[in-house]
Amino acid sequence: MNEKNQIFDIVGLGSCTMDMIFEVNDILRMELVDKNHSHKKYMAIEHSSKLNVKNVKFFPGGSAANVTCNLSQLGFTTAFIGGVGDDTNGNACLEDLRTKGVDVSGVKVFKN
Repeated sequence: MNEKNQIFDIVGLGSCTMDMIFEVNDILRMELVDKNHSHKKYMAIEHSSKLNVKNVKFFPGGSAANVTCNLSQLGFTTAFIGGVGDDTNGNACLEDLRTKGVDVSGVKVFKN
């Protein structure tokens, strides 16, 4: 908890989410040439297809949360204002902010 008149260098307001990164092999890779003869590379997933997921990784994220964490680790006094769910992902995101030294007294935990 912060003191009543605490002053922060940075206050982040916004998103605090759990990013889920899926590792799949079923991605189409293609290279196309446009009308100006520029080569463009694309990755695509076939519409309505099911993918074989090899691995899933979870990382606390969200732009405002990431910025406050990174700046805190650089020595700035930071706080985050936002909301998280009262679930495993929300608790992990909140703990990540705390671990990185971000003041979370302005975070609202939403009950189900």
